[in-house]
This record gives sequence, C-alpha cells and structure tokens, in this order.
Amino acid sequence: MDAARPDAARDAATDDATREEDVRDSTAPDPDAGDAGGDAAVEPDAGEEDGGAECTEASCDDGVACTVDVCAGGECVNSPVDGLCTMSAGGVCDPAMDCRYPSCTPASCAAGPCEMARCEGDVCMRASVCEASETCCAGMCVPMGCSDDDPCTTDTCTATGCSHTVVTCDDGVSCTADTCNPTTGACAHMTNDALCTAASGGVCNATTGCQYPTCTTATCVAGPCESAACSGGTCVRTPLCSAGQMCCGNTCVPAGCDDGNPCTSDSCGGSSCANVPNASSCSDGTFCNGADTCGASSCSVHAGNPCSSGTVCVEAMDACVTCGAASQPCCAGGTCTAPSTVCSGGPGGMCVACGGIGQPCCTSGTPCVSGAQCGGTGGSTCVACGGLGQPCCGGTSCGGGTTCSGSGMCVACGAPGQLCCAGTTCGPSAVCNTAVPPMCIACGGNFQPCCGGGTCAAGHTCTGTECRHCGSGGEPCCTGRTCPADPWLVCLFGDPGSCVDCGAENQNCCAGSTCMSGLTCRPPGDCLP
Repeated sequence: MDAARPDAARDAATDDATREEDVRDSTAPDPDAGDAGGDAAVEPDAGEEDGGAECTEASCDDGVACTVDVCAGGECVNSPVDGLCTMSAGGVCDPAMDCRYPSCTPASCAAGPCEMARCEGDVCMRASVCEASETCCAGMCVPMGCSDDDPCTTDTCTATGCSHTVVTCDDGVSCTADTCNPTTGACAHMTNDALCTAASGGVCNATTGCQYPTCTTATCVAGPCESAACSGGTCVRTPLCSAGQMCCGNTCVPAGCDDGNPCTSDSCGGSSCANVPNASSCSDGTFCNGADTCGASSCSVHAGNPCSSGTVCVEAMDACVTCGAASQPCCAGGTCTAPSTVCSGGPGGMCVACGGIGQPCCTSGTPCVSGAQCGGTGGSTCVACGGLGQPCCGGTSCGGGTTCSGSGMCVACGAPGQLCCAGTTCGPSAVCNTAVPPMCIACGGNFQPCCGGGTCAAGHTCTGTECRHCGSGGEPCCTGRTCPADPWLVCLFGDPGSCVDCGAENQNCCAGSTCMSGLTCRPPGDCLP
C-alpha cells in the first residue's frame, strides 16, 4: 500500500471492509446446522401419474418393477405381486420401495430403470431420479407423455425410447393442399382449382374432389361407406373401408363388428354394431382361481382353488404341489412340517431352512446360531452382530470404531456427522456436541467450534468457543494480536481484539508508530498533522 494514499482511497477501503463484513455475516454457516446431507432420507418418486379419465398403460407405470400397472375405469391401479421379487428368497413387494428382502444386499437392492437404490440397514430404499414433470421411457427420464411440444406429431413411448410420428393430414382429395397448423395441430385442406386438369372448367370441391361441367355433385352422390368424385365427365365411387373392415350404419367397422372381447357376441344391428355379453369359456391367465367363464362382458367368473387338501397351488408352476417339506410351498396358514424350517413369506411362501446367518429366525427353540441374533426387516432374519452395519450384540455392544445407534445397529462413529464414540469422543478434527444423541461436528474452521485445547486451523483464531478467520479488516486479530493481512491495520480492543484501519488522520498509529504521509504518531498513539 502507498504510504501517501489520499483520504478518498482510505474511505473507499473502509467501505469495502464494511461490505465484506456484511457479506460474511449474511453467508456465514450456522454452526448448529449439522450435516444436512448425511442422513437425508430418499424420498419416493413425486412424479408418478394419478391416473384420471385419460390414463393409459404407459401413464400408469409407477416405476416399481414388482407392481402390475393397469388403467381400469379411467384410473391407474398398481397392484404389488410378491412373486415378481426373485432376487433372493423371501422377497416382498412394497409399492413404495419395490422388492424388499429379509437381508438387504447390493444384489437384491439393484436399481431399476430411472431410479437409484441403496441399503439402509435391511431395507432397500429406491427412489425415482425423474422430475415431477418427467416419466421413464426405455430407461431414460423424458418429458411426461414423451411430449416434444409439437402439435403436429403423435408422441409415444416405445421399447427403444420416445417416438414422434408426424400427423397425417391427407384427406384423400387430390386437388387440396393438406397442412398441419404448428400451433394448434389442426389439419387444413386448401382447395386448388388449377389441379383439376382432366377437362376444361374443372372446380375443386373439398369433399368430392374435382368437379367438371359434364359431372356434378347432384348426380355423383356417394353411398354408405364410400366416396364419389368426378373424373373428367365420369363419376368415380370408391369404398372407404379397408381390408379387414365392413360397413355398418354408414361407418367402417372391424369385420364382423369384432370388438376384440371374447366375452361378447358381435354382429351388425343395422344402424350400428351390437356387442352382446355371453357366458363362453375364457382364460384370465391365472391358474389358481380355477376354470374361467365370461360374465358381464369380462372373464370374471372363476371356479375357485383347483387343488386338494395337502397340496398348495403354485401360480408360477401352474400346478398343485405337495406342501410343508423343505424347499416346498408352505401349507395353509403358513406352516411347514419339516424340522428346522420356517415359512418364508407367509401363506403362499416357501419352507426354508432357519437359524443360520442370513436365514429366517426359527419360531421355536434357539432362534439363531451362536454369534447371530434376530434382526433385519421386522426383526425376522438371523444376522451377524457386533460389526459395522450389524445389530448391537446383546442390544448394546459393538466392535471398535463403531457405536450402538438408537435403532439398535452398530454404526461408524468419531468422524464429523457421525455419533460420538463411547458417547463422548470424536476424532482429532471433530468435537462432540451436546445434542441428543451426541454427534461429532467438524472443528477448527471458520465459524466452527475450537478443537481440543482451543486450537483452530491455520489462518484462524479461537474467540472463546468459535474459530474465526483472522488478520483482515473487521476480523479478529491473529496470535500475538497481529493483523498480517494489511500493514494499514492494527489490533485494538479486547482479547483477541479486532483488526481495524490505522494510519489515517485521527486513527490509531499502525505497527511501528507508522502514519500516512503528512501525519505523525502522537501520544497516546494517534496519527495527527
């Protein structure tokens, strides 16, 4: 700094220091705020469709792999199916979190398309990565409905991604120019007489095409399901129905009025198609509800469980199998007959070995082998205890570098954002706060607590309980009551003091009794003319 800086420069520097202090105060982190990111829960996907009057199978997709998603009666129905959870034994479909297994592992907690997944204890937490205005198509987050904001395209989701098909505005009339309005998506058909060249005097009619003096619309009238137009002096009539269609009530309909529903008998009733409910045999694709017949236009009448006593119906096998033995389905009521087995998944589940690590807890006798205890989802799985991410042995004790959390799990401790080890101790760069439960928070940095012995990181000083940047204008003085950031600063006031401007007229003298040009340091230490 120039020793002869003018008063205007001094005032500007003072203003800058004041603004710097204001900015620092407004942006200083809250030392009690803690680590906001470490324990944040994964929120469920907020962008799923609610269904509605215009729902489709695609819009009803909730992104959960183990639910069957359909559009029924204008509303989305997302039904959980445990049988779709095949990553490991005992899978249960949770509509909010997808498949859950007795023990969460990276193999069983795999993220599906457009989602993230991680284990939290024994629970697999899944959440969509798509925004509220997006949907998942072919594993990618895309605008809802695959919209490309072009009214002149039809947007759909295909197996390979979004498809945008250009709207066809062709009205089949050769003398009209057909266009799509890029704002509204409406088709426009402009007639052009100049295109009527088959004979002289041709006029373009938007409905019947070119009309000539020798053929008029009065004599060339279309019948049901056909078009009629003059070609030169000839009236040409063309059927409008394509292959596979028929004319019923002056409308082209599927041949035989077929509505694709096997539970209706279809015919043309003269003015329109008639689709009358029948009671034919049908199949709803489910074996275990018995033989199916039609009722109320749907495959809704079922004979019931086809299996006899001592067997259970297994839908995946489309068969009745013996129940109760190891690796066989559970009997009625979720029971097993083989020793050291338990029913995994309740009625409809499988009889599996129990008591070992990773196996279900046995329901009688010793629930788990030595060195393990019941834990996991619902406390129903035998898990090793005492290690990181494992239950606390005996309910309270854990291995080194871990501590027992309030949820009864051994978690890492001692680092910032973790629990205090042994309830009170943290690593060298953290201190234990007084919260319940006590947490380790980072120390030594700006606006952080002072570390043990009142120490702070380099360039900081301990102001009682808090570390602050030191040595600049408006900041605390550094060790030895110094202000090394600027020779025109001096340490004043209490301990540790504050670095303030010096050397200008009527200010304190700087270190070494220095003042600006034209001023002299006079007792008791002020710069005067």
